[in-house]
This record gives sequence, structure tokens and C-alpha cells, in this order.
Amino acid sequence: MAELDCSMTPTELDIFASTIEKLSRGKHLQSPRQTAAQAIFDLTGAERLASYRWDSASRRYHKPVLINLAPTHAQHYLERLQSHDPITPRMRRQSMATRVEDVLPLPDFERLDFYKKFLKPDNMYHGINVFLRRNNRVLCDFRIFRGQSSSAFNQRDLVLIDTILPYLAQALDGPTVSDLDVLTARESQIADLVARGCTDSDIMRILDIQFSTVRTHMNRCFKKVGCANRSELAVFVSQRRRH
Repeated sequence: MAELDCSMTPTELDIFASTIEKLSRGKHLQSPRQTAAQAIFDLTGAERLASYRWDSASRRYHKPVLINLAPTHAQHYLERLQSHDPITPRMRRQSMATRVEDVLPLPDFERLDFYKKFLKPDNMYHGINVFLRRNNRVLCDFRIFRGQSSSAFNQRDLVLIDTILPYLAQALDGPTVSDLDVLTARESQIADLVARGCTDSDIMRILDIQFSTVRTHMNRCFKKVGCANRSELAVFVSQRRRH
């Protein structure tokens, strides 16, 4: 069997090394997931990329990160299609980065309404899916695509993706994560309201939830982002929302 060539050009090596350093040392001005997404996109020669966080409570994807895709693409998926997606559940069973066509042969893929009506209009044909897990729990995914006239992804692309993801997991696992990506949708809402100076009573009224629910979500926010109180949380959110 021929040895896999994973050599990189000087530019690719710079991208790879810079990404690892940013994820390892928390030197990213954007979220760790955005940092990893851009590196995966550049190193694999992808043409489209979508990444979603997974909310285990609601069992739904949310918080998209997109490259070369319009926001309406993610909006359409999140609001209408994710419950009828025939591809992602199959790909989620894979433990490592996997080409879609290795799980679902291209002739079968082309017959899917999901492909014809959702992927094809954005020229998303050759694909890779990968799911970042921690303690057997999915944190987020990356869906990388090239167009039909482009070449398929190869084994080198899969290896590069699988090499980057452990550093992303480490960045998301730190006691003081450098972004707000670890919060659920509800926690993010509450954190934003805190940053705007809202009291607990204000939050109760705006979100129409109980005081105990506000405090539960607030305490989870403190724990996830490493803040001791609401003042620290307000500063933390304000700084990161500027990015």
C-alpha cells in the first residue's frame, strides 16, 4: 500500500502551525470554532463550509458558522430542514472525518430531494462531515463541500481535519473559554441581557421565565465561561461580542 503523502506547502504549513498555536494558547480574536473552520476550509481547498453547535437539551443544531454560504442557507436548514436531513444522522455515526460519498454513494446522494433542493443550488456536492465529541457527547460539527465539477476530497484532507480537531476540543474544554460558543441559545440570551445592564427582574419579564430559571441559567453561564459574578460576565460578553 502506498504511503499517504500529507506534506504541506509553506503557506499551508503556516496556516496549520498558526491555527494550532491559536487553539492551544487562546490567541484567537474570533471563536475557536471559527478559527478551526477557516483552517479546515483553507487546508482542504473547500468551496463551502457550514458548522453548527449541537444543543443536547433540545436535540437540535444551532449557532451556525458559515464560509462562502449566505446566512439564509443556515436559516433555512435550522428552521425547516434539520428534522428532515437524511445525510447528517448517517454521518454522525462515524467516529472520524468521513467523506459523504463513502457512506452514501453518489448516485443515491444525487437522488435525494435534500440534495436537489438544498445542497445543489449552492453547488455542494463532494462532502466531508466530522463531529467533534467530548466524553461521547457531540459538541459541534463541520460540513465541508466542493462543487460537482471539482475533484473529490482525499485521504490527506481527512487526516488534516482529524489532526486539527483535538486542539479545538482542548480550546473548548478550558476553564476559561475565550468565546461564548459554549453557551446554549437560552444561556446566550441571558448573558447578552446581563451585558446590556438588565436585572434579574428585567430578564424574567423579557424572556417570560421564572426567577429560579434565570438564576439556574446565570450560574451555568458563570461556570462555562469562568466568571465569578454578573459584572464579570457583562464585561466578558461585551468584549467578545465586539469580535
